[in-house]
Amino acid sequence: MHAPVTREANLYPNAKPIRKIGLVVDHPLRDLDGMCLLAQILSESGVKVVLLPFYTQHFDLPNIDLDLIVLNYARPANRALIDAALARGIGVCVLDTEGGLIPHEGPTSASGIAAFLHQSGLDKALSLYLFWGEHLRDVVLAKTDLPAKRAIVTGCPRFDLTQKASDARPRRVLVNTNFPVVNSAHTNGGDIDDKALQSIGFNSAEISRLTATVSLVMGRMIDAITALAKARPEREFVVRPHPFERIEPYVTAFSDMPNIKVERLGTAMDAISASDCLLHVNCTTAIEACLCAVPPISLDFVNDPALKAMAQLPSEISHSARSLEQALAAIDHPERLSPGVRQDRITPYFGPLDGQSAKRVAAALLETPKCSALGLKLAPFSVF
Repeated sequence: MHAPVTREANLYPNAKPIRKIGLVVDHPLRDLDGMCLLAQILSESGVKVVLLPFYTQHFDLPNIDLDLIVLNYARPANRALIDAALARGIGVCVLDTEGGLIPHEGPTSASGIAAFLHQSGLDKALSLYLFWGEHLRDVVLAKTDLPAKRAIVTGCPRFDLTQKASDARPRRVLVNTNFPVVNSAHTNGGDIDDKALQSIGFNSAEISRLTATVSLVMGRMIDAITALAKARPEREFVVRPHPFERIEPYVTAFSDMPNIKVERLGTAMDAISASDCLLHVNCTTAIEACLCAVPPISLDFVNDPALKAMAQLPSEISHSARSLEQALAAIDHPERLSPGVRQDRITPYFGPLDGQSAKRVAAALLETPKCSALGLKLAPFSVF
């Protein structure tokens, strides 16, 4: 058990100004581009920036003279790292990797995140918490002692790089899967990653229920994609596994299907922009599809109510396919579909999607006490 943190970080009058910031990169395929954009903006404002791979941050931290570290989350899983950073006098900031897809209850819900921050004392220790949208920010402010001046809505830098798909889209169907719970790339043979689930607060009974449900839905989705591809042999289907999933089960499942390709190349937005529609189940990339003007289609007939309740937003803003026939109708004429529905629901969770998130993050980091002491300011910057 970690003792609650009681002191406040980054508020000491004799603290040295920030000269070097470390940015934790959760997964390169998903997060690297956005972090590079943020690093460029910070660098042009006079700060040295180090990109820290998520899986080596524990080894890198003692060997790099950082003044501030920007973490991808604050959870029990990285509590020891946070303590180590604070002990070294390093300011700690959080910029959530997955700040928009928030379940209504459980340890990764807004209330669950707030409860951990408050019980651990990290609400008083964090230099900044940079939120994607207002929903999580408002709950955290209401249920913790995090000062409002250190709780800033910025959006997420990776969405600044959204590419609008051209009118002449390739005739291909992108399928994004989202089953790392039972097909983890971080365990031998893709076993269930119990440790990862326990580290964010799930107990054994909850893990058993969750993994059984996810396994069922994963099997249904594989069957549905097979049926769709058989019904439309002239259409190309590209199956793109989640960055934290193993690719092998899908390669095996679709080995006899000539019009199904399994690949994970480039970023999700690259893949979306090269497609005329997106099929998914509870996947955040539905929001990215909306931003790229590519219609997202939720395969609701393979979904499960419990899983949908954990991630309602992707389904809410997608075109719903409640049967195989409806899914076929949608992929036959994607040009007739709008680029998402209920897009007004996105902003409270994902923040302002105006291409300026990285600039807002940089400005917030430069306004921390240490940066202010240096007189650093955001330099003029354009993405293009």
